[in-house]
Formats: sequence, C-alpha cells, structure tokens
Amino acid sequence: MNSFDENLSTLDGGKILDVATGFGDLLEHLADNFKSYESGTGIDIAVEKITETIKNNKKHTFHVMNANKIEFEDESFDTVSISNSLHHLNDTDRVTVLSEMKRVLTPNGLLIISEISQSVDSLKENSHRHAHHWWSEVQRLQGIDHFETFTYEEISSFIEPLTLRTIHVSEIFKPVTEEETKESLASIFNTIDDLIADLKELGNQDELILRGQNLKKLYEKQSISFEKTYKFIGRK
Repeated sequence: MNSFDENLSTLDGGKILDVATGFGDLLEHLADNFKSYESGTGIDIAVEKITETIKNNKKHTFHVMNANKIEFEDESFDTVSISNSLHHLNDTDRVTVLSEMKRVLTPNGLLIISEISQSVDSLKENSHRHAHHWWSEVQRLQGIDHFETFTYEEISSFIEPLTLRTIHVSEIFKPVTEEETKESLASIFNTIDDLIADLKELGNQDELILRGQNLKKLYEKQSISFEKTYKFIGRK
C-alpha cells in the first residue's frame, strides 16, 4: 500500500464530493480506501460521462454540474476531491474551481487532489507526457481547454492559497503490468488516430499530424513509460 492510501485508511471520509468525476474512478478509490465514509457524490459537466457512470455505478450519486458553480450549500461535504483535471482548466477557472471546492467543504473537512505530474526523472523520449501534451495542443486548436501537465512545484502553488493544513503530500509512481501497458498503448493509439483524422478535416496541420504519427512509431518501437501522480490531502 502506498503512503497516500495508508493515510486514507486512517481517515473517515464522511460525505464525499468528487469534482470533475468522469467515470468515478477517484470516488471509487476513496470509498474503497477510507477507514469509513457515509456517502459518495460525483459531479461532471460532461453529460455523456455522467450518463455512462450512472448506468455502471449504483453505489454513488452522480449529477451533471459545472464545477465553476457547485450547486450545493456551503459546508455540505466532509471530503471534496478532484483528479487529473487541473490541467484541463485555464488559470481563472482553476482558481474558481478550487475556491468552490473549499466553500462546500465542512470545517476540518478533507480536500484531496490527485493530479498527473511531470518531473525530471520521468522525462524520457518515450514518456506518456509527449502524447498527452500533443493531445492537449490539438484540443486547444479545437477550442477545448486542455493544457500541459504541471510540475510538483506548480501544483503545490495552486494549493497554497487555500491555506489548508497538510496531512499528506507526495508524488507516487504506480507500477503497471505488461497487460495494462498494452491496453494503455491501444487506447493512446486510438486517440492519436482520431485526433489525426480531426486535424486532416481542419486542414493545414501537417506539422501536428507528423508529430502524432512519429509518436505512434516511437511507442511501437520502445513501448511507453508513465509518469508520477501528485497526491495531496489537506484539512480546511
């Protein structure tokens, strides 16, 4: 068990709100690893994700909701969390979302952040980072907020203005099996192919298309290496 999960195992999660929940992965992880919890709620602006999540997850409650204006009263939840979403927010929205998360958190409640991070020791030519950053560049071209991942220091700087009492902070590398690597590569290749098709429709994007094609060739030759995840638990 890693140090993040060890800390969770000593804590009561109470009423949990997972922001930008997607398919509810972090919410499920928290529910499985907290010493105890009362209920789980997930919110996400993506209607299709929430629809799919409701269909597959009967344990928790899910709502379509914009995290810029969380539609719950002040101090409604004992734990508020967010996972791998800070780099999908522009500077203004990131401040607003974190402020909203703190607003709906009870006094002495837990704020949890899990965010993919980039660090010097994982900067390899076959790192997942390069595909991720290429993907974000294509999506920005399409008018979608998706930015490069942050360093440990940058993520810490976003949390500091919240003036929380730190319980745990670390960067954790999760080992993956050969089968998980194959599945990840298949997913990444599909994403690259889909985005290349989008770029061809946009026209005049030869450089971005070539970079995507070269990434596929690199991963086919060398496989892929993954990066660490920044983990934070703090009390309001």
